[in-house]
Order: sequence, then structure tokens, then C-alpha cells
Amino acid sequence: MKCPPGRITVVNHAHADAAGTSRTARIWGWVGAAVALATSLVHLPMLGEHSWVVSILVAAMLIGCAHCSVCLFRNPTVSAWVLTGAMGAIMIALHPVLMSAMSSSMGGMDHSMPGMDMGSMGHSMGSMEPWMTLMIVFAAAEIVVAVAALGMIALRRRAAR
Repeated sequence: MKCPPGRITVVNHAHADAAGTSRTARIWGWVGAAVALATSLVHLPMLGEHSWVVSILVAAMLIGCAHCSVCLFRNPTVSAWVLTGAMGAIMIALHPVLMSAMSSSMGGMDHSMPGMDMGSMGHSMGSMEPWMTLMIVFAAAEIVVAVAALGMIALRRRAAR
């Protein structure tokens, strides 16, 4: 995958500051990259735990978040921010679908998450709700950071006129 093109051309994978991006834009890009990476990592415990359809959707979301993270770190363009916000919205929209698919595929299986101590929470769908909530919170944070960064870009462009 290639990061979406923007007004700033990055040659030979140079960092965005080498192309003249403002320090504020780079910092917003780094914050967005950190949030997108965190969103990606939160999906790791879900891989391979349920049906192959759910695993494919989770893997796609994980890869999408990682891709946005790289794009925002290297070159935080308007199109990279729009892609990040759209991915966050898609993830939030897909979570109810994933929850229903997982609850229907959980008949009689061990539902604990790998590497997680579920303790007294047991092995029910309820034990996964904190993870799903955390994923939604990170996806919402992606949207908030993307909208804020796009607002900052719009204000700078308007001031430059």
C-alpha cells in the first residue's frame, strides 16, 4: 500500500520535515500516528479467536490502522487525515456487526483472549466487552485527532490567503 498523495512530495522516503512541513503539522501527524498504532495493537488479541470471517475483518482493521499510522508519521497530508478519519468511522460502524458475529460463533468455546488474565470475569462474551470498548474509544480518538488536524490545516490555508 502506498500513502495517499498530498501537496507535499516525499522523495526517497524522506521524513515529512525534510519536505518543509510545519512543525505543528508534524506533531499532529505524530499524535495521529501514535493513536492509529495504538488502535492497531488493541486488535491483536482478537486475531484467530473466532470465525475466519471475524478474523479477516479484524486483520483488515489492524492493517488499515497500521497503514494510517505510517502515512501520518511520514507525511501528514489532508488525504492521509481523511483516510484515518474514515477508517475510524468504518471501524466504529463494523463493531456491532463483529459483536453479533462473535456472539453467534461462541457456542461452547473457550472465549478467553490469548495472553489476558480474565480472572473472575469468566469466559463469556462479557469478558470481551472491555476490549471492544477500548477499540471503539481508540477509533473515536482517531476521528477526533483527524478532524482537529484537518481543522488546523484549513485554518492555516485560510490565513495564508
